[in-house]
Amino acid sequence: MERRRILFLFLIFLFLLVPSVVMAAEKPIQILIDGKVVLSDAPPIMTNTSRVIVPVRVISENLGYYVTYDSKKKEVNIVSGQDRIRFVLNQATLWKNGTKIALDVAPISKNGRSFLPIRAISENFGAHVKWDASTQSVAIDTKVDTVVPPSETGNEQNGQEQTTDKPTDTKEEPSPVDETTNDETNQKPDQENQNDPSQLEEIAPSNELQTIVQDGTSLIIETKETEFTHKLIELNQPNRLVIDLEGMILSPNLKSPEIAENELFSAVRYSQFQLNPDQVRIVVDLKKKVDYSIEKRDNLLILQMKPKVFKVVIDAGHGGKDPGTSGVSGTREKDFNLAVALLVNTLYQNNQEIQVIMTRDSDTYPTLDERVELANSLGADLFISIHANAMTGKPDVSGTETYYTHEESRFFAQLIHPYLVEATGFNDRGIRTAGFRVIKYTTMPAVLLESGYLSNSGDEAALFTPETQQRIAQAIFKAINEYFGIKEA
Repeated sequence: MERRRILFLFLIFLFLLVPSVVMAAEKPIQILIDGKVVLSDAPPIMTNTSRVIVPVRVISENLGYYVTYDSKKKEVNIVSGQDRIRFVLNQATLWKNGTKIALDVAPISKNGRSFLPIRAISENFGAHVKWDASTQSVAIDTKVDTVVPPSETGNEQNGQEQTTDKPTDTKEEPSPVDETTNDETNQKPDQENQNDPSQLEEIAPSNELQTIVQDGTSLIIETKETEFTHKLIELNQPNRLVIDLEGMILSPNLKSPEIAENELFSAVRYSQFQLNPDQVRIVVDLKKKVDYSIEKRDNLLILQMKPKVFKVVIDAGHGGKDPGTSGVSGTREKDFNLAVALLVNTLYQNNQEIQVIMTRDSDTYPTLDERVELANSLGADLFISIHANAMTGKPDVSGTETYYTHEESRFFAQLIHPYLVEATGFNDRGIRTAGFRVIKYTTMPAVLLESGYLSNSGDEAALFTPETQQRIAQAIFKAINEYFGIKEA
């Protein structure tokens, strides 16, 4: 009976003891970079060999490095300036700029995250790492140029106390963050494999983007080396120019360009768009569309921009032998169309940003195909065909309509239609799609405007007054300017 009571008390003692031990073991490991705690959704891991491994992307991005992961090769590349390190999951090897360095703990993948020994990242990029067992924390100091070996005796030198990462007792187990088999200041790389051609080719240093400087409405992009390729893309909504530099990484000394006030662009952004293969992307945020050219001169890339001159084709429907529809009182559609088209042309006579091209400026009849060919051959930016409508046998039908065919024309149709309805004051009969030849076969955004119904006496009377014609011309003028981002004087 006494033996059972002793056994019972012993089990109670174990029950009370074990939780405290487990809780102590599960104390989370903290990471500090330059004195600031780094938070991560994937906490550091203490391996069964008492080594601390950390989530690669969290640490690298907090240190300002760039990281890519190749899931097929299970390979992680990290770049800072011209230094690049590469490692493969589950292999206790690190490649730094073509040199193979052995690790005593292999990187692993856990829950979709890659973990790497902390010192392998930090010290290979010039940072100093210290493990504090009392607080279960790893401190990374990036503000040192080299790693100074601690004094073996702990004595003072030059008036400064020499500290160590751990007690000087040589029997002490190594620090959990001390994973490389060779000290950072005295590395002995694997000579047999350090000149592996395939490895050297893969991690050869890239060119560097060094500066971006504004010169009025131009940008001067400077790289370290002369050999590089580039690609320029124009994007819309919002307007911007994108320059991709192949085989390029960002210089650690690169500073954001200071952009002085100008009429063409508001900001210049850049990023390490891709690694392995390396690519830098520069984005120029435009205030409006521009005409541009780009020229490579040795290690310079010069982007020149100037206000774009937009070509707008104004098509006065019908004409000559084709009168179009007729009004209740005998008016002719072709006369209304031409009158409004001429007013739009007059509004742009002194405008340096819009070039108006008329399909006709008198009572002539260009064929529908000739109108299409004119716009397409000029590479016009916009096509607007001016018309008036009619509906036989339904004199009560009144209103304004805007037609488009292709999806790329829908935006301008939605933009101009409210202006046109406001100008006529007629019923809003909406934005519609149709296959009219002049808007179906033109290769730029194109709309056809049906301002009103000449078969309706009220619409007809209004459309042939100078006031209404002027308002319609102004509506077209406003829509064009807004579409191209042109401020009215």
